[in-house]
Amino acid sequence: MEARLIEVTAAKAKTRQRRHVAMSDNLYAWLQTITKRTGPVITAEVRIDRFAEERAGFEAWPKNALRHSFASYHLAHHKDAAKTALEMGHNSQKLLFTNYRELVKPSQAAEFWKIAPAS
Repeated sequence: MEARLIEVTAAKAKTRQRRHVAMSDNLYAWLQTITKRTGPVITAEVRIDRFAEERAGFEAWPKNALRHSFASYHLAHHKDAAKTALEMGHNSQKLLFTNYRELVKPSQAAEFWKIAPAS
């Protein structure tokens, strides 16, 4: 948590390659509401997609909804395909341009990255 990095292990990554993903300020704020000071950020029993699904009031969240949302909003906000591809674990930017480019307006992306828990 202190490094504000998420380690995606090779075992969990689609590409089977370990990587780090930087935590946005709002993600860090959300994780502060559910984490312990030591040990894993969350346990295997707590799935972030289920946590978000319940908070959003959805009965069923589309497969990979959080991953796809991250890609779309990250690309629109940062306007850096190389950075987004790196954090997604993609080995090229092509997939970003064919699947995620211009799905979200920059103003929507700015609002997305401000979503935070009530203080």
